[in-house]
Amino acid sequence: MQVGAIYTVTVTDVDQRQLSTSDGHVTLLCAVTRANQHDARAVGDRTPRLYYGDPKFRMITVVNLSSTLATFRSLMSRWIRHRLDLEGERLQDIYRSEHKDRNARQDIYVVADFSGEATTQLRVPLDAKKSNVFVFAPNGRLIAKWDRPPSAEDLANALERAGNETR
Repeated sequence: MQVGAIYTVTVTDVDQRQLSTSDGHVTLLCAVTRANQHDARAVGDRTPRLYYGDPKFRMITVVNLSSTLATFRSLMSRWIRHRLDLEGERLQDIYRSEHKDRNARQDIYVVADFSGEATTQLRVPLDAKKSNVFVFAPNGRLIAKWDRPPSAEDLANALERAGNETR
């Protein structure tokens, strides 16, 4: 993927919500594997708080699970939703402290990529060992990409540039 080009990446999260990088949101997308899933949390923690609960912003985590046996996919999906419920509780505390009146769980998007389709749309090899982080403007323009969690400063700058694309 080339920075500056427009991409429409369409995925469905574990809550069956269809999401796209070109549907009017600033999209922070983190592609990880089970082995480096902690990188998604690092990216979330480095995201400036002003974006938390902002309906114009969203973070999507794509977890490459293409090597997961079919017999374990249902169990894995339930486990992911349970972890999201716990993360929603943690995020809800942050929302309360920031006086944001939103259901935090509804702002968490995780794609369990069993087929490899989402990972392939991002042009990330299915056997990638590193996490990949992308920032898209609301029209799908790729603003920045990294093959590791970016610094808080680099991430903030990219998100601000993406948000300015709508103006």
